Amino acid sequence: MLKLWEQVGTSLATRLLTASEFALVFWVWFAFWWAVGHGGWAGYAAAVAPLFTNGAALLAVAAGAVIVAVVSGLIVQRAATPVLRLLEGYWPGASWREKRREAWRAKRDEYLQKEVDATPVGGLTEDSPASIAAEAMKWDAKLQDFPDRDSVLPTRIGNIIRAGERRPLPSYGLDPIIVWPQLWLALPEQPRADVQDARSRLDSSVAALIWAVLAAPVALVGLWWGVVGVFVAALVALAIWRLWIPAEARAYASVLTAIFDTQRFLLYDALRLPRPKRPRDEVQAGRALTRWIRRRDQVPARFASPPR
Repeated sequence: MLKLWEQVGTSLATRLLTASEFALVFWVWFAFWWAVGHGGWAGYAAAVAPLFTNGAALLAVAAGAVIVAVVSGLIVQRAATPVLRLLEGYWPGASWREKRREAWRAKRDEYLQKEVDATPVGGLTEDSPASIAAEAMKWDAKLQDFPDRDSVLPTRIGNIIRAGERRPLPSYGLDPIIVWPQLWLALPEQPRADVQDARSRLDSSVAALIWAVLAAPVALVGLWWGVVGVFVAALVALAIWRLWIPAEARAYASVLTAIFDTQRFLLYDALRLPRPKRPRDEVQAGRALTRWIRRRDQVPARFASPPR
């Protein structure tokens, strides 16, 4: 019997460790503030003491804790994608969304004008003063967080991701939003893993934001002392929203851009279409390919030979 309890306890501990680390932190946070509001460590010890006299009750509580941690982690993990869509600015209210888009367009125009003002006539050269080059590059770096003016979204995070999604269009004529499913199926294992890793880290940052937001009201189980917890959770949520998620969004956008820079010809090969022969032909060929995938209205003239 002792061996059975040991095996069950080991299994529960293993399952708990495989749960989301954010879920574990959240429930430890909950337990901490509950203890603060109910007599501190002495009150917590008095509450759990009866469990140690009844093995079945202790096992039931342990199993329940594992189930709660795992299920809550899965729920928040599934919620990360729709929450990210909201953070990108895909809102139901058209009027409010359009106002925010105009505000971000104005900010983009401001950065563009500052870059133009900082760039000397004729552009930057090797002889340009370091201070001038640094000033121009500063505004150019800010503009990297924006797509073209017509594609601007109503949030900072949305614009960062949209910039990565739209960057291949003027360079290669390929619209990632349209051709991505076909390109994804043609990608080798390593580029796929890089995209999945970048997206996973972005989703994890959004999940962390959800947990931080949930942690604020939960701290109120600590009664008056819980106000401190609300303040701390709010600061953490703000830091995640302003710093962590934008950083992961930039990394994800950079990976998307790099995939098209290095793997775009796999799309032509997978569809048995001829690759562009010259760089100056690539935009036209990419637009034709994008149009064909979107509409299926123009059959390609011929199949290309399989790549060697």
